[in-house]
Amino acid sequence: MRRIFSKILDILFPKKCVYCAKKLDTQYEICLCDECNKKAYIKYISPRQFEKKFFEKMICTMYYKGTQRKRFLKYKFSNLKYYKDTYASMIYEKIKDEKDYMSSFCITSVPLSKERLAERGYNQSGLIANILSNFVNIPYYDDMIIKIKNTKPLSKLTAKMRRKIVRGSYIFNENYDIIGKNIILVDDIYTTGATINECSKILKMYGANAVYCACVFSAEFND
Repeated sequence: MRRIFSKILDILFPKKCVYCAKKLDTQYEICLCDECNKKAYIKYISPRQFEKKFFEKMICTMYYKGTQRKRFLKYKFSNLKYYKDTYASMIYEKIKDEKDYMSSFCITSVPLSKERLAERGYNQSGLIANILSNFVNIPYYDDMIIKIKNTKPLSKLTAKMRRKIVRGSYIFNENYDIIGKNIILVDDIYTTGATINECSKILKMYGANAVYCACVFSAEFND
């Protein structure tokens, strides 16, 4: 019955490629068409400069622009949660040959505040991190970092303002022991890096040896 219902949904609401929005046949397990699978991935990004950077490495899969941006907004705000498998798969393709990532102790994700989580119903980065955990056979802990401030959206703020707002917004869950451990930190979009750097700082403060970051998207920048 569940399989029949799933097929009906595929007909009524066909899945689309996360990169070009092309309608996909039901045979596709992830929402990335063959053509885009060859061109979607970023080869290299140069991380933004910080007064002090608290993470060791950063990988991103796509640039945050055009159709792929529109598809992600559907995932983030319109409950198209089935895209989580595709985004996790794309991150896996980027890290599967990276020894530093693949030998990490655990995976965690940038958290939402309680208010934002209640409003949206899910943490878009957490869903991706949980699927990634299955791909790499590394445990995922969704509450290692806790957001204690319900900050306003950062998307239209400068890098300086973002750093100021996120400072002190996160705390570490002291039920975890990460002294000397390597951690994979997952987020959705890498723009100024303020959020991911603040969360990396929290992990380092509580003894993490190294933080390896993985984001679905990167903004385009020149520095």
